[in-house]
Order: sequence, then structure tokens, then C-alpha cells
Amino acid sequence: MFGSIVYSTLLASSFIGFATAAPTTPSKATCDISGAFVHLGEFPSMLPHPQYNPKYVFLGVGTQNYTCNGTSYVLDGAVAGLVDVSCNWETSYKTLATQSLSIWNQSNDDPITFVRDGVLAQHSTELGFRSPSYFGEHFFVGKLPRWDFSVPKGLFEGQENAFVNGAQPAAATIAAPGSTGTGNIAWLYLTRQDGELASEIYRTDTRGGVAPPSCSGSDSIQVKYTSIYWLTERSGRN
Repeated sequence: MFGSIVYSTLLASSFIGFATAAPTTPSKATCDISGAFVHLGEFPSMLPHPQYNPKYVFLGVGTQNYTCNGTSYVLDGAVAGLVDVSCNWETSYKTLATQSLSIWNQSNDDPITFVRDGVLAQHSTELGFRSPSYFGEHFFVGKLPRWDFSVPKGLFEGQENAFVNGAQPAAATIAAPGSTGTGNIAWLYLTRQDGELASEIYRTDTRGGVAPPSCSGSDSIQVKYTSIYWLTERSGRN
């Protein structure tokens, strides 16, 4: 577990260090991960080192969405529910992603219902969740990926600045390490384009999400995946 529990009695102005209209501190607790090490991959193929300290780490459970262009599938967004894993041992993240995908593959729910409405939480003991608080949603706004904690039942419900859009021009990707198996989407690094939730976004410890190698026509498919996401914030510069 990372350090001590950070409770929600902190003032909103010091919680995330938002530049404008900082969301009010929520009535939920999470564990301090400011001294944790973001998973960057396996040498020599690694993501850029973070410029700032981690603020949030959470499990994403959802789908990678694809549309066929006549010969192959092209990414057409993603949807995922996000649940806090900051109070879990960092060494458990790989197993958590693997086991969560196994459970997710057996469900007929949409990803938001599966995570937000307690279906995943029913497996807390099996998964070893220490604090399975619902954080929010991951989805796309046009071509921009968004992580949004302002959604219903989210960590900052109703607070409009509590999101971050990733800047695609600054993206860096590496193939999922071979030690994680095959059929896993790439690990990803993005910087903030819009929103006040974070400065950097990492997608690591991915499981699933890869589309079939070929297709015909213009059909759309959703491929289930899980991953660990890390958000860093400017006020915690290393």
C-alpha cells in the first residue's frame, strides 16, 4: 500500500491544484501514491518518464471500439468505467488487470453499468480490491480521449472541470510487453490538452482490446479490455 490514507478533509484549493474553478474535494478517500513509480514498460522499450508525481491510479474496464474500413479495423473510440486501485499493492496491478478481464468477459453488462453500479465490486474479495471507489468514465470526444470524474456517481460529480483530454500530437506508445502475453493493446502516454484533472496520462498493464487482423464491409465491433491508468499532476513536480 502506498503511504498513508489521504482523506477528503483537505481544502479544494490544495487537493489537485487546478488553475481555474477547482472541483470541490469529494467525500471519498484514496491512498497517497505521490511517491509511487508509474509502470513505463520493459527496457529498452519504455514510455517517457513522468514530469510530475502520480495523483490517481485506477483500473479501466471497458471496450476498444473499431470500425471496418473495408479491409481492416480502425480504432473508433473507447468506453470504460474507472475504479480506484490506489490502496492496492502496486505489484498486484498486473494480476488485477488479468483477473478483471476474465470476469468482464463473462458479463453482458455495458462497461459503465459493470463498474459504476457495483457488478465489479461484487468480486472485490476475489480481486483483492482494498478501496474499489468509482472514479468516473473514459470515452472519446471527437478524436480526443477523455477521462472524466464529473459524471454521475464520479469522484467529482457535477464539477465541470474535473476531466482531462489527452493531446494526440504528444502521444507516445509502446507495444504491450511480451511478458503480458499476446492480444493486448499498446501502452500509452499522453499529455493534457483540455481539462483540469491531470497533466499527464499513462495507460499501462493492458489486457485485451485488440481487433481481429482483417475485415470486410463497414461493420463496427467492440473488443473488451482492461488496463491500469495513471494520472499525474503539475503541483507534484518531481
